[in-house]
Amino acid sequence: LEHVTLVLPARDRRVHVRVGHLDPLETPSGLAQRLENLGFLSPGWQGLPEDARETRVRSALRRFQTSRSLPSTGALDDASRRALGDAHRG
Repeated sequence: LEHVTLVLPARDRRVHVRVGHLDPLETPSGLAQRLENLGFLSPGWQGLPEDARETRVRSALRRFQTSRSLPSTGALDDASRRALGDAHRG
């Protein structure tokens, strides 16, 4: 199930919503989405200028890496990718 329709009868509206969707982990947005879902990246990062977004995501990834006893590089290496995937699947 990837899409649902939210029906708001009092407003006579139907809203189509994507559920359970994340961009691929290998993409910057997919990395950020997972870090946000796990509580390492605060909401609102999407509205920031690109350089500020990148800085926040790298900092969040460093915090995640530290929490998993991985080298805190802020780079999405293979070990960090696996750990992040495992943690997000929970």
